[in-house]
Amino acid sequence: VRQLGGQPRIADDHLEDAAQICRELDGLPLAIELAAAMVPLLGLSGVRERLGESLRLLTRSLQHVPARHETIHAALAWSHSLLSPEEQLAFRHLGVFAAPFTTARAEALLEKSGIPRHRAVMVLDLLVKKSLLMKVDGADPPRHRLLQSARQFAVERMEAQGEIHAVRHRHAEVMNALFQAALPTRWSEPSQVRLRRFLPELDEVRAALDWSLVRAPVLHASLVAHSAWLFGAAGQCLEGRNHCRDALKDRGLTLDLSVQAQLHHELGVLLHDDSSKQKVDMARAAVALFRRCGNEAGLFSALGRLTISASLCDDTETAAQAVQEMTRLWEDHEAQPVPWPPLAYWDLLNACDYEANLCGRLDEGKALAQAQKELAEEAGDTFRQMFAMMAEEQCTATDGHYAEAAALAQRLVDMARSERYTEKLHVYIANLATDLLMDGKLDAALVQAHEAFKLDKLNDSVWQSLDMLGMLSYARGRPNEAVIALGAAQKANDFREDFLEPVERNVRHKLIHCLNETFKDAALRAELERLGARMGSEKAAEYALGLRTYQPSSRLLPRPRR
Repeated sequence: VRQLGGQPRIADDHLEDAAQICRELDGLPLAIELAAAMVPLLGLSGVRERLGESLRLLTRSLQHVPARHETIHAALAWSHSLLSPEEQLAFRHLGVFAAPFTTARAEALLEKSGIPRHRAVMVLDLLVKKSLLMKVDGADPPRHRLLQSARQFAVERMEAQGEIHAVRHRHAEVMNALFQAALPTRWSEPSQVRLRRFLPELDEVRAALDWSLVRAPVLHASLVAHSAWLFGAAGQCLEGRNHCRDALKDRGLTLDLSVQAQLHHELGVLLHDDSSKQKVDMARAAVALFRRCGNEAGLFSALGRLTISASLCDDTETAAQAVQEMTRLWEDHEAQPVPWPPLAYWDLLNACDYEANLCGRLDEGKALAQAQKELAEEAGDTFRQMFAMMAEEQCTATDGHYAEAAALAQRLVDMARSERYTEKLHVYIANLATDLLMDGKLDAALVQAHEAFKLDKLNDSVWQSLDMLGMLSYARGRPNEAVIALGAAQKANDFREDFLEPVERNVRHKLIHCLNETFKDAALRAELERLGARMGSEKAAEYALGLRTYQPSSRLLPRPRR
């Protein structure tokens, strides 16, 4: 910028703009020099904002470079013209990938474009040697990527040749085949290994879903059915729910029974933290559909989900029936020459654990949690081990041993962060906040409650923490805000008719007892509870956390004596 007569130095508040421009241009010297030439006209923030518009933004003529390098677009066009027809096709079609891609994924796509797999590997190597394709350092398995400018050029070429939608369709087919083939691995490999293998594909799935929603709705529904689990495992439950609902809302689509069954099952799983009974409806539908298509492994999983969802909604009869059928299926397959893997039995133990704990059989629940933990350790499944530890932590808290429970919860939070396991992190942190609160560690509880609130908003699960937040607000001398949180909690729990899990029940009872002892203005309390019920979970949580302060309306102020 200085060489081109611009500002002598970059102001501190524009350093991030400069850094982001360099990142988006992949550090290419020519691209950076061309971008710098636009700064006197647009400013750093203006260049950053407009980089995505077109490669042709970078068009300033430079005296010391050949004409073919005066713009990034011209440089890429010149390089592209030197490729063989096969290399040009591969380069263009690889532009459909939104993120770094594996060799296997590139082979599958290019094979659909007419390049045999044995040739695809050679073409990838040639594109790397010609600096149009980059290898990603340290990726396992190896991955390649197009530079952002090269990808944009490739997409433009596909659009110019009228092949963009055909290639995007092939890309969505490749992603669907990948995730469909991966479904059986839920029992055959540790869940943390499975997540590490598929998490890099999340942006690729998003791109395929965005395109196929309108252009190929049947393919879209299939891809959602097979990949929805990844959104939950990545801590993106709301996004996953939206994809499932998009796939199910078109009643005119003719979908394979197995796809319908998987969609209902995955939506039921993603609704685990939802404050409604829709989770039970989805699980029931999945059980019926898996039964109709004769998929016993799918039926087994759906029965487990129905047990858990029904237990959470206090439908003890449905939960008991589902877990009994699940147990019979397991026993039938144990007698087969090739039984189901041991991790399938973990799913049965987990369903039994939910049913026992939420029906008040706590000793049985503790034994089942221990069995889950041991089986997960034997299988080397860290995430399932953590889930069993959470059951142990909840049992410990239910018994009133809050210091011990807090130590378990802290260990879970540390493990989840170390493993980058975000699916249940919001639950672990909220449990830690509850245990610290009930153990009298108010400052530490407040820190964790704030962190849990941020994550709960992403998972639509703030309602689950309202009793804890109300009790925390009361303990910190904010009784009005505590009543608001209680009103919101009671409203949010209407769907299960005030049924509470054991730890939730303990906290709710303590909060109500404290308020009954000290909050003597019955009219004000009733109005505050109604206010909390009206405002919803997130706003009530903000009051409880001190992010908002209750200001009483004039009609609630004590009337002056005459």
